[in-house]
Amino acid sequence: MAILQHLSDASSLSASFSMLRSKSVPQFFLALLSLFAFVACDGNEDKSLPEVDEERETILNPDAQPIIAHRGCWSNDSFPQNSLAAFRKALRMPILGTEFDVRQTLDGQLVVCHSAEFDSLEISKTPYQELCRHRLSNGETIPLVEDFIRTYLRENSKVLMVADLKDCDVNVVIDLFKKYDVLQHVLFISFYKKYCNLLVNRGFGRISYYMSGNLTPQEVLDAGYGGVDYSHAVYENHPEWISETHDLGLNIGVWVVNKEELAKQYFFDSVIVTTDKVSSFLSLFESISSLDELAIPKVAHIEE
Repeated sequence: MAILQHLSDASSLSASFSMLRSKSVPQFFLALLSLFAFVACDGNEDKSLPEVDEERETILNPDAQPIIAHRGCWSNDSFPQNSLAAFRKALRMPILGTEFDVRQTLDGQLVVCHSAEFDSLEISKTPYQELCRHRLSNGETIPLVEDFIRTYLRENSKVLMVADLKDCDVNVVIDLFKKYDVLQHVLFISFYKKYCNLLVNRGFGRISYYMSGNLTPQEVLDAGYGGVDYSHAVYENHPEWISETHDLGLNIGVWVVNKEELAKQYFFDSVIVTTDKVSSFLSLFESISSLDELAIPKVAHIEE
């Protein structure tokens, strides 16, 4: 499989998509994702932290399929969602990414949890050590985002970390990923425009994806975000947004899809699928990836 190159102008973009039409669908998804996932240098750089190269490409798994594990790979092994065990399992799969939810404790620790409460304790009003007195079903304490990053580094994975920014200081999140020099392994998603706008302002718009579903593809482009990650219900109400998003050169994902027939349609429409059913969807995509009918849309060049 050819090594993905940094596509920086319209002519190289056009040539690359001509090449992709003769290659496998997984290559197309990897190129699509990489086009707009370059990590920019932060103008407010903290010099005590490792600097980020201005044009470092997001590192992708060359064998990845267009699937994101929803809160890790947990369903087949009965792991708790958003646990280190589920995260570690996802890092070993041939998928694009694994999603996890980021919140912040009363004393400023970044933790991984979907709900605003952990075992009936409100995370934003509870110190981290108090949360650690409670356990996930497998005996783990509530994971720190830093635990996830260290696990990622130990696994030496190329599965992207997809951080869903729930209730947290985004500047603290960015600086933590910068501390470990792993921003080239991260995508940020959020329901909140204020978080996406902050990412844009700090130079990370291309790896910022909006989730709420109330912006048109053109509005997303105008805001400077790298793409959309909307629910299936949004695309049911606005099916035209799929082709419009592709035509504008934005990345596009859907959540959370667990029905195979629905996933198959999104694969045919070149949409990245977030799912709880990672193993079965890997088999599904493998079974259809050689079909001629799979859509390979063109992507327009976006000037910075």
